[in-house]
Amino acid sequence: MRSFVGVCSIILLGSSILLGLLVFKYAGDNKKLYSFVDSMGLIGFVLLGIFYLFAECINFLEGNYNLVQCYSYLFLMVLLGIFVIKVILYFLPKKEDRASDFIYSYVILSLIGALIIFIEGVIVYNTKGNYLNLFLLFVKFFLYNFVLGSVLSTNFKKHHFGLIKSFKYLLGVSIFGIFGYLISFNENFLYKNSLFMGSILGVLIGILFYVIIVIYVDYFKENKNSTAKTLGLVVGGIILLLSNLL
Repeated sequence: MRSFVGVCSIILLGSSILLGLLVFKYAGDNKKLYSFVDSMGLIGFVLLGIFYLFAECINFLEGNYNLVQCYSYLFLMVLLGIFVIKVILYFLPKKEDRASDFIYSYVILSLIGALIIFIEGVIVYNTKGNYLNLFLLFVKFFLYNFVLGSVLSTNFKKHHFGLIKSFKYLLGVSIFGIFGYLISFNENFLYKNSLFMGSILGVLIGILFYVIIVIYVDYFKENKNSTAKTLGLVVGGIILLLSNLL
């Protein structure tokens, strides 16, 4: 019964990212809404990295190293994450009229989403305690995924993706939760391999670091919708802080 509930939970969590497609219904070419969602994504990534990914990464690595070694290994994984993104961008087709990395931001954000959903699948499978614990974890991840789905959909919209193409991208991202859940059946391979999980989290932190610095800092410099940006930061901050209290 617990496995059945877990499978249903991870399917629903993966599907929750599709709620971001509401952007296509209400956004139009509303640049203020784009500014709001992008700001929500920025604060979401910052708080996700600080309050969740960083702590979880150190927690996993402590099973293998002392504290100094943990931070040193994390630093190496962060560099690896940045390197992975740079390699992906290197092999993507270049556009003469716009050579900036921002043109491929949807690729980076999709990779982030896939890694986050994958980790959620692993953690849901290994949740200890009663169904209340599982429910609180579900709500927490649901809030994460709603913000992530909104950010991805807004990015797709700005890149002139149609609804069907955006749906395919989000669906592809969402299925990674199932992969994480199913692979966890082999507990010795994945979840109990704390070095593996710590490494994945460290790489994800590196990718987030790249996105925040390269994409969002430039965006904030150029964007003039200060009210929408402020509201996005406030709302995104509230959502992520509330989710981390669960």
